[in-house]
Amino acid sequence: MTEQTKISPIAVVSLVLGLLILIPLIPAVLAIIVGIVARRHIHRSEGRYVGKGLATGGIILGVLMSLCWIFVLFSGTTYRVGQNEVAVISRFGKIQKTVQPGLHFKMPVIDKANIVPVRGFFEWKSAALDYVTSDGHRVTLRAAMRYRICDPERYLIMGGLGDRRMWENRLEEFFYAHIMHEANNLPLDEFVLSVRNLTLQKTLHGNFNTKLRSFGICMHEVDMPYEVLKTSLD
Repeated sequence: MTEQTKISPIAVVSLVLGLLILIPLIPAVLAIIVGIVARRHIHRSEGRYVGKGLATGGIILGVLMSLCWIFVLFSGTTYRVGQNEVAVISRFGKIQKTVQPGLHFKMPVIDKANIVPVRGFFEWKSAALDYVTSDGHRVTLRAAMRYRICDPERYLIMGGLGDRRMWENRLEEFFYAHIMHEANNLPLDEFVLSVRNLTLQKTLHGNFNTKLRSFGICMHEVDMPYEVLKTSLD
């Protein structure tokens, strides 16, 4: 390279823009445009500038990244909802609408389709929790239930848009408080008997259902007995 020949600064800009692969579509498009301008500039400079290879590299990288970003954007615009599901669309963490089964379109990146199963039942069991009966005995009990999601939007709101652990922790606190109240009013033998013959579940069923609906879920009929894991004198 002689003193009279220089690398085209426009060609360098084109290559740099093409390398900015972590920045969305605009730099990639600019890399293509600037690369084309650089090649023309070099061609017309009559040897005063070189760097067609750099400009070509910028154009190629710009084209590749443009294709990648276009694919990412368009692949995020469609989503399919199954026959046993609904999709709750959220935008920046706020619920927008509920969509029924089928193929649908949404705003890419901005909108999120939260798929929620609404048919069929699910099983839940609490951790092993300790309760104290009226005669001073400690009972280790595990509560259980079968439920379905009856209000998808409330279910997602209460669960932090998909964080099941959040609402399950709240649910466990609710079960613990209500079962503890029953245990405190019964001696050990009566409490254990009420658990094993489903009397406890039937007694609490109405209160549970009212509370559960605030989570967007509906309790199934009482058909999952709670488990008495251990009893001991407190």
